[in-house]
Amino acid sequence: QEQVSKIHWSSLEILEQTGVKVPHGGLLSLLQDHGALVDPASQVARFPTSLVEGALKGSPSRFVWHGRKPCHDLPLGEDQVALLGASTMVMVYDLEGERRPSSFQHLKDFSRLKDALPNIDDGYGAVHPQDVPESAAHAYSMLGQFTNSTKPGRARMFGKVVSEDCLRMAQVVAGGEEAFRQRPNLMAVVNTVSPLTNAPEQMEALWV
Repeated sequence: QEQVSKIHWSSLEILEQTGVKVPHGGLLSLLQDHGALVDPASQVARFPTSLVEGALKGSPSRFVWHGRKPCHDLPLGEDQVALLGASTMVMVYDLEGERRPSSFQHLKDFSRLKDALPNIDDGYGAVHPQDVPESAAHAYSMLGQFTNSTKPGRARMFGKVVSEDCLRMAQVVAGGEEAFRQRPNLMAVVNTVSPLTNAPEQMEALWV
């Protein structure tokens, strides 16, 4: 518990004194409206400790990441631990040991395999298919996981169009926008970039 507390307070110190680069005007304005200290020139937002702690207190301690089937609904938070597979790998080894570029078929096979494994909690297809148009790879990723797994899905976060496409496909699978709001079946991860910055494409996706 002492180590956890040290990490928490060190993180608050960094957020308040150093801040994080957020290369997106809309997000910077939103953060400023909610109490962050924003420098438009450097695109850095600093977060007072009171702002972070208030946000934490106002957030639910747990939520449910829904699968296509209720038996695969995944509660997250508190002491719940989830195990997810890797993502966007560009090469695979086949059963004969040959290394080759990942394909859409590999993605579907991985989704089907993960769907059958009781210790894996998501249905994401693990690889980045390289035998489809790059501009549509995110759509193939969504198609592959939602047609081969009934576990919760994961979206790509690389720009506005990609994010919107993934969201719309998830809403179709859920049965419409309102059904998606009731049983959200999609999650996306925003990866910060060292040191303390974010990729513009991911910020565009987050703005959606």
